[in-house]
Amino acid sequence: KWIISKANLLIKESTAHYDKFEADKLVKKIELFIDDLSNWYIRRNRRRFWKSENDTDKFVAYQTLYDVLLSLIKLLSPILPFITERMYLNISQDDPSENHDSIHLSSYAKHNDDKIDMDLLKKVETLKKIIESGRATRKKANIKVRQPLSDLKIYENDPMLTKFILEQKQLILDELNIKTISITTSLKDMGSFSIKPNFKILSSKFGEEMQTVIKYIATLDQYDVMDKYLNNKKISSEKFDIIKEDIIIQIEGYEKEEAFFSNDVIVSISTEIDENLAAEGLIRELIRHVQVMRKEADFNVDDRIVLSGTFSTYINSAINKHKKYLMNEILCTDIVDSLDNSDYNSAFKYKTEKFDIFIKKKL
Repeated sequence: KWIISKANLLIKESTAHYDKFEADKLVKKIELFIDDLSNWYIRRNRRRFWKSENDTDKFVAYQTLYDVLLSLIKLLSPILPFITERMYLNISQDDPSENHDSIHLSSYAKHNDDKIDMDLLKKVETLKKIIESGRATRKKANIKVRQPLSDLKIYENDPMLTKFILEQKQLILDELNIKTISITTSLKDMGSFSIKPNFKILSSKFGEEMQTVIKYIATLDQYDVMDKYLNNKKISSEKFDIIKEDIIIQIEGYEKEEAFFSNDVIVSISTEIDENLAAEGLIRELIRHVQVMRKEADFNVDDRIVLSGTFSTYINSAINKHKKYLMNEILCTDIVDSLDNSDYNSAFKYKTEKFDIFIKKKL
């Protein structure tokens, strides 16, 4: 429903842009739409596309993708006439409702206002910002996404958005590799905020009074400023007229936490990694390494393998704890102590240690 809503909105906007000869503005919006289509709809629905059952759910996923791609190609056809012609003829050859001679003889994409859900688009945009902020927080803490973490804390005081976030909790957990989510309405739960003056704007706005304004900004309460900032209110209207563009805000998480603030979204992650989380992170690193080995060995995506390695006691313990998950992810039928005549081998580095991994295609 989200990608259909976004596609219909794009079609509606494209008509307005073409009427005003604003092809450049339209191309920028199409670029953002393609990113959403690829990185969110297609990537998040891979299991629906790849599953073996030809059920209604799989059909709906493919039909939605076809409808969206067809509309997208038609939107681009006035700008990229030759490439879109080839693409159109390729994907629409079995569609009796389309013109099989040329995209330029077919009807232009039409939007349906009933399918544009602005509330849903707003909710999903917030969800995306939370996930993007979560990734940025991991980067700030120098923790890879493959390393599971225990908790993600989100600041949100809109009940409607809070409800939607909790409904989509599993998506956030999967994307950020987090175990639990907590939502708070208290800014004090998120960390401490430093309010800094935006010198570039203040110098032109206040001139000779800038130094006085800077000292005044330093006296403001951090949480009061944040509350006004997030609600698009004036930061101060007493001594000086200060708005959100006049300041720069940075956040620092509490002990064993890392926090991030951007695009009016505040998130915090727990950076404490216990033994169980470390073991799971190790298995994910191992899975990635074996997947690269499969690719380098030129195995087919559905080939089953047998795995062996000169692993340490710690790695063997982690493998035994997550054996089923590991084997499912790398399509492994057995893990053995030694493997004669392996098809491919590679060195696996974990912290300061190095181990040899061997894989063999199961015939």
